[in-house]
Amino acid sequence: MAKHSFEAFTSIVCDQLDVDPEAPRHQSASVFEDWALDSLEAFRLIILVEAMAEADVPPPTIPEIFTAGDAYGYYCSLISDGSVLR
Repeated sequence: MAKHSFEAFTSIVCDQLDVDPEAPRHQSASVFEDWALDSLEAFRLIILVEAMAEADVPPPTIPEIFTAGDAYGYYCSLISDGSVLR
């Protein structure tokens, strides 16, 4: 699986979660303040990231995601740690 660039990743995530197109999409953009996600949408974000990485088994703990960079870092870690379907 090819890893998405940060820009492609945020574009897909923001589109899927109906984030305002004018919302900031930089690494430090807050998923709660800038993207206006509530707690349920934040959980959907985690599920979406795992689906994008084709994660076979999600990690046993819920990751702490507060920024777009955190979400992208989680995505990259799923791809690099071998927990994805090949």
